[in-house]
Amino acid sequence: MLELTDNDFHETLAQLEWVLVDYWADWCAPCKRLKPILESLVPEFPEITFATLDTDNNETQTLAAGMSSLPTLILFHHGVSVGKLVGVHGKEFLKGWIAELREIYGDDRDVPGTL
Repeated sequence: MLELTDNDFHETLAQLEWVLVDYWADWCAPCKRLKPILESLVPEFPEITFATLDTDNNETQTLAAGMSSLPTLILFHHGVSVGKLVGVHGKEFLKGWIAELREIYGDDRDVPGTL
């Protein structure tokens, strides 16, 4: 999984079509439970870049995303947030959530802020 920082966050998201960002912290036990679930999804969604952002060391992006709980997943399409999910969820639930958002926002015209 790609590790994002405040310094490369926007540049990286601008270069990639689909990015699922896992906002986490080392002290967060639920975050540690979610990580292997996300890692198991990587081969099933080759068109999505799976990334992490350590909230303790990247305050700018943590505040910009309005984090209130960890773990939080945000799916970005062309740099625009199209879905946010808080907490630990099972693999099948996450697969359905990702698939649904990809279906809704797969056409660039449906992404907020684009034509």
